[in-house]
Amino acid sequence: LELLRSAGYPTDNAIRTEGGPGVWKVTNDSSVRPRENSKYEWQSVEVKSPALVFSSASLEIVSEVCRLITNTYLVEVPPSAGLYAHVSAGAEPFNFRIMQALFVFLWTFESQTTRPSSSRAPTE
Repeated sequence: LELLRSAGYPTDNAIRTEGGPGVWKVTNDSSVRPRENSKYEWQSVEVKSPALVFSSASLEIVSEVCRLITNTYLVEVPPSAGLYAHVSAGAEPFNFRIMQALFVFLWTFESQTTRPSSSRAPTE
């Protein structure tokens, strides 16, 4: 959390599960389990981004945070880990334009969402 804050990203004040939609959060995630027989002691965490509009600028922000984390810490994405996104149109229902953009997103990233996570796991 301090790493993100020191790099200028808005963060919550503590590691916890609650907080506003406009800050980065780091929470404990007991569903993420490290590989067995690892020589490292792993911490199971989840990094939550603030609510972002889908745009190239937002994708760049997420990429920058991922680079910051992976350049600072030894990171592994075990098979039990996952990626998820919340999709919202705010207070309005999804209209045709929003649904079209959602399907373009799903089509664009289809290979990443259907690839088995174990194919991305690093080896020791």
